[in-house]
Amino acid sequence: MTTNIFEEVLQLLSQVDRDWVCIGRLLHKGSQQKVWVTRFGSVRQAIVRISEQSKVKPASLWRFLSSVRIYNELERMYLSHASDQPFPELTSACGAENIELLGRLRRVMPETEFLPVAISVLRNQVSRETLRTLWQDYKPAMQGKTLRGRGKPVVNPDLRSLRKAQILTMIRGSPFWAPDDRLPDIPRHEVLTQVVLPEITWDAVVVVSHSPSKALEFNGVRILDHLPDNTECETLIRMTKYCERVWIAIHIDDCSEENGSFEPPSGIGFLLISDFAGISNRMRVIQPARSGNDVSEALLPRTIVGHLLGFTQQG
Repeated sequence: MTTNIFEEVLQLLSQVDRDWVCIGRLLHKGSQQKVWVTRFGSVRQAIVRISEQSKVKPASLWRFLSSVRIYNELERMYLSHASDQPFPELTSACGAENIELLGRLRRVMPETEFLPVAISVLRNQVSRETLRTLWQDYKPAMQGKTLRGRGKPVVNPDLRSLRKAQILTMIRGSPFWAPDDRLPDIPRHEVLTQVVLPEITWDAVVVVSHSPSKALEFNGVRILDHLPDNTECETLIRMTKYCERVWIAIHIDDCSEENGSFEPPSGIGFLLISDFAGISNRMRVIQPARSGNDVSEALLPRTIVGHLLGFTQQG
């Protein structure tokens, strides 16, 4: 049996269109059945020997193995929710890196949000770039913790960072900035994060291209964990010289009665976020933002940003 598994792995690795899932499952099988420990002393030494003979980097072999392990954990988690739908099969079309990213997100994302993402990834409905962006949004909630303890959720994720990541996810997926988000064709747009200006750092800037012949539209968003005071509101109003529309986004728990009442300044958009179960629209536009009048100071940066994002600018 030892020879069979070892030879099978080498044979699969020699193929031009190697199936990483089959390789990963064989490596996992060898680990479970103590094949690698019996022949090579440890799984690590087995990986080294396989790498030497196949000329495939050890890092790739570890990725194949860990991704299969992560998938098995995700399947158990999914089935524990007693779903009547089968868990999507793991295929080589879904890259091993995507599964690794899911393993990281599992450490910090709430299960109710994570499972739909995992299913979409396994169905090849989410690009790797999108998945990497999602991980970068949620990573700060780990508070610098390492990824040791595979498969175990972070015990105490930073609530502020977690809420910020949830709101960024909603911002990326909702055209809240559109005059009518029911339009069949939402304008092309991109979301930039952590945009630093002299007076303020935007948590997100939604760059919208209504047409190639028009200048880009900027929607600046500040994600707050408190109701803004007068000084903060005045700063936001001044920022209309950089962005046509300025928004604040606040979680509903940070707008409780003990925090006082709040009326957004005229022209400043107000997004209210909720994560209560059963609420389908978790981001509500309480007050739409109005377009600022003077954005001339940002014309040059807009042209540069337009080229970087691949938008066609004609003036």
